[in-house]
Amino acid sequence: VRRQNIPKFWLYGFHYWNYQKWSWEALLANEFTGLTFNCAQTGSNGTALSCFCSIPSSAGPNACTFSGEDVLTEFGYTEIAYRKCAICLIALIVFFRLMFYVTLRLKKPKV
Repeated sequence: VRRQNIPKFWLYGFHYWNYQKWSWEALLANEFTGLTFNCAQTGSNGTALSCFCSIPSSAGPNACTFSGEDVLTEFGYTEIAYRKCAICLIALIVFFRLMFYVTLRLKKPKV
């Protein structure tokens, strides 16, 4: 889901508290950064080959390739920082563990 399509209530209320957001962004950046993809070439006998790219290429409309950065830009992931993702994941893990611990301590068994 693109960030632009998320209602503001969900975006600011829950989107940044979701650990999957931070792990997904780090995974996308890790997998697509530095890659180059070839586009499908179409053409029949005697005609020039033309390219069909499903992602707009930053190399220009006549290029038969697009980069992993083009994929990230197309899906709205333009600024991804590994450190920020790692820090947020660690902070969320610590926060939820502390909350679970406090909840368990407050809910003592009835003996």
